[in-house]
Amino acid sequence: MLAKSITISSKGQISLPKEIVKHLDSRALRLEILNDNEVKIIPIRDVAGRLSQYAKNIDSNDWNAVREQAWLESIKGRFSREDKND
Repeated sequence: MLAKSITISSKGQISLPKEIVKHLDSRALRLEILNDNEVKIIPIRDVAGRLSQYAKNIDSNDWNAVREQAWLESIKGRFSREDKND
């Protein structure tokens, strides 16, 4: 079991120790009050956060190709609409 003591700031904020955050493996949390004096911290597994670890493995040239394709599709859509109105 991993246990750490923390304090609550005057603004009601807490900071979780780094090893707790690492163990939870999530930056989004849900708090539940149990038995009027216990707080349960539940990590929320969000899709965006889980996929971000794979983005590091993408070559910057791949991103450039994706940007180029998106730009071309955007321009094509703009000009094709203008041509229809003329």
